[in-house]
Amino acid sequence: MSFMLRSRTMRWLDEVGPLTVLLSVVAWLFFLPSLLGPVAGDYGVFTSVAERLLAGDSLYAGVWDNKDPLYFYLLAGSRVFAPWGPWLLEVFGLVLVAVGAVSLSRAWGLSWRVSVLIGTVCAPFILTGVADVASPAYPGSGFGLLAIAVAARAKWVWAGIFVALVLLMKVTLFPVVAAIVVTLLAWKWQWRNFARLAVGFSVATLLPVMFMALRSEFVPYLNSLLLNFSYAQEGASSTGRIGAIAEHLERSLIVGYL
Repeated sequence: MSFMLRSRTMRWLDEVGPLTVLLSVVAWLFFLPSLLGPVAGDYGVFTSVAERLLAGDSLYAGVWDNKDPLYFYLLAGSRVFAPWGPWLLEVFGLVLVAVGAVSLSRAWGLSWRVSVLIGTVCAPFILTGVADVASPAYPGSGFGLLAIAVAARAKWVWAGIFVALVLLMKVTLFPVVAAIVVTLLAWKWQWRNFARLAVGFSVATLLPVMFMALRSEFVPYLNSLLLNFSYAQEGASSTGRIGAIAEHLERSLIVGYL
């Protein structure tokens, strides 16, 4: 058994190639220290919310920030183990991105060499350059890539689960991921595939919602979503719907560039 595993590993490394492995190792030696940041700015707010959760406050009711519940639960859980627990959460998010990008590349028929290069070098490099280190963008993007990857492989229950995790981790990413998954579903439509997707999504959504309801957090969370939506629509009444969309895109591009 161990001999077969070593043999398969050697064949896989041979297919990936030494240069790709070297680039991946060097890239992650750069990525991992860059994830260490001071507890300041928005990250300070996030950690404060996490600490209040550990102290017994209710999310969106006793303590509030406009990020999504799964992120705060994971952040609070990571701080239970050690002060550097949040750094491990950030590493976990970046690993999810890498795994999702590799899996998606393989699902589209790319070679192992190209897939590993995209997943372990290109995707993390792009994400660390445009997203805040301590934010739901890392795990949210990872779950999104995994949702699309498993949908491309017709694993619909898992696709539903990962789409639900995106919804609870980073709701602003949810429409994009859901639209891509639904498009893949419609490409070769079958009712049983839709049922599997719905079951995975429903179960993965229902359990956290029940947990939030028990903590009296679900209704306040819905209210926070409505407030965020209203905030995002500011300017629509004065510039019109098209003007508001153009203004929102302009702000997004400027923030992304900075």
